Amino acid sequence: VVIGVDGKINPNATLGYTDGKNYFVPDDWSDGTMRNGLRSEYNVGVSGGDERFIYYGSFNYLKDEGVIKNSAFERFSARLNVEYRAKDWLKLGANIAYANTVSNYPDEQTNTTSSGNAFYVANQIAPVYPFYVRDVNGNIMYDANNGNPIYDYGDAVYTDYSRNFMSISHPLSDLTYSTEDYLVDNLNSKFFAEVTPIKGLKITGTLGLHLDNTRYHYVSSSKYGQSKSYGGSAAQSNDHISGFSQQYLANYKRSFGEHNTDFLFGIESYKYWSETATAQGQNLYKEGDWTVYNTIDQRLGSGSAGEWALNSVFGRINYDFANKYF
Repeated sequence: VVIGVDGKINPNATLGYTDGKNYFVPDDWSDGTMRNGLRSEYNVGVSGGDERFIYYGSFNYLKDEGVIKNSAFERFSARLNVEYRAKDWLKLGANIAYANTVSNYPDEQTNTTSSGNAFYVANQIAPVYPFYVRDVNGNIMYDANNGNPIYDYGDAVYTDYSRNFMSISHPLSDLTYSTEDYLVDNLNSKFFAEVTPIKGLKITGTLGLHLDNTRYHYVSSSKYGQSKSYGGSAAQSNDHISGFSQQYLANYKRSFGEHNTDFLFGIESYKYWSETATAQGQNLYKEGDWTVYNTIDQRLGSGSAGEWALNSVFGRINYDFANKYF
């Protein structure tokens, strides 16, 4: 009792009360949901060369733990640039960049009214509701199977009471047991050769290759939260994109007295492929396994593919007299 029958504040009063089964304490949901995430980044670069050979290489590693659970980002990236003059009339080069990223991307964090939005719930919930389920002595209860705290969903399952605001919702529990990840491999490369067989003539050939492979993994809990009613769910997808380009240019410049000419002829092509496959299912065999093979019910799948190509031929002639008349 905070205020006694005499109207005075009870100096021995404490926050919380018990119904004989559980102990209820008003928790700070922002403090329970947010965390201090460490961000670290490392870069290494090396360069050098001489009159014929030039090189540059770099490596980068970035890890950001995020301010809420399962919202981390990790990236490995590398780059290599090389130019080599094999002959006075021949230059070769390559530019290669690769990146591997893993994004823990919890859904609904940008939906302002979603029950899965950890920021929205933490900011809007009244400071009278317990964050955890506690025993009669006020100790936080833990799941015997995984050792995690049991979170209070306000749905009268682990206690005899429910809450009016966002019942059957607990964003931190969802972030703990439901994961959503994007895994991306990205490669961009360019290779070129430059030939100058005679004075004024430069012939260049360039090949470009782009590869993007994105995998998506999602699993929701079969034991906690809104997905408990159908045994949890899993989903996975694979998106593959590739592009290949070719460009061949011949440029000839010649001057006769005050007459200057410039001829350009080129052939260029680009081909693009894309392929997507997705699958999802419900009712998990094993908690936390994102593979659709791990589901029993409502298995669905789809896929698509496409490609297109562009080929072009172009040319240009420039003429000027004494750099005045064009």
